[in-house]
Amino acid sequence: MTRPNLLWLLLALSLSTELFSQALFTRGDCNADGNIVQGIPCDLSDPIFLLGHLFLGNPEPSCMAACDANGDGELDLTDAIYQLSYCFLGGEPIPEPFPLCGQDPAGTLGCLEFKWCGETCDPQDASGVGACEMIIGVFWDGFTCRYLSGCSCEGEDCDARYESIPECYLAHAGCASFCDPMQVAGVGPCDAMLGWYWNGTSCEALSGCSCEGADCDRLFGSPADCEAATSVCPLACDPMDVKGVGECKMVLGYGWNGKACELIGGCSCEGADCGRLFASIKECEAAFAPCLPEDEMGEESPQ
Repeated sequence: MTRPNLLWLLLALSLSTELFSQALFTRGDCNADGNIVQGIPCDLSDPIFLLGHLFLGNPEPSCMAACDANGDGELDLTDAIYQLSYCFLGGEPIPEPFPLCGQDPAGTLGCLEFKWCGETCDPQDASGVGACEMIIGVFWDGFTCRYLSGCSCEGEDCDARYESIPECYLAHAGCASFCDPMQVAGVGPCDAMLGWYWNGTSCEALSGCSCEGADCDRLFGSPADCEAATSVCPLACDPMDVKGVGECKMVLGYGWNGKACELIGGCSCEGADCGRLFASIKECEAAFAPCLPEDEMGEESPQ
């Protein structure tokens, strides 16, 4: 092999390793059944799956990096021992990305497929075509999960749509997001209103003499602007600040009370989250899906 060809081969190998390192996965989920990212951090089937591959000739894991429980860049018996120790003996925690999706900091092991996480943080190739208002699905735009509407979908990722906003964010938990808390702080003893910012769960006012932080240029001019921009962001499981006022029997929308979605009725709405009321109980339950017990999904609130 000539030297130029050898150099091109080495470059190709280095690029392929880099591509593998960018795949999103959850460390410890060796059999890729999605239990960890769905809230079950300890699953005996994962170390058993790894041991079967190492010593019984069972099939190779689809995501080798997910089996590297101790994060040392190698697959061996110590990974199974490490995971069992964490789960049942109070041992050292499993390194990131765990328990949410993320990228492999080392990138020494490949991850050919891990369907429970988005493949990359790159935007999905999907766009709505036509003037219809039909909801096609939820897609990742590289920074935010958004509903896509139209008469039909056009793009290579149309079949990779998500059913809900929370499901999309769960798959891209390792990616930088517009819904991450804004890095801002008010500096100085002044009471000047500098703007409004997103703290990760709600919009707050920022005051001071000046703003310090990487997101100062992203401050919102009003709470309404902040709430509109972050309306697609996952909500905390805390109760929404909403209350129906007056003797009217008008339906104002649906809100989250900390345990379930309920109808909000009255003459008007009072509270900081009135702008976030949902048009239906289904929309409310979709937004608070991670907070809602499965056996309560789909139950209508009494009218």
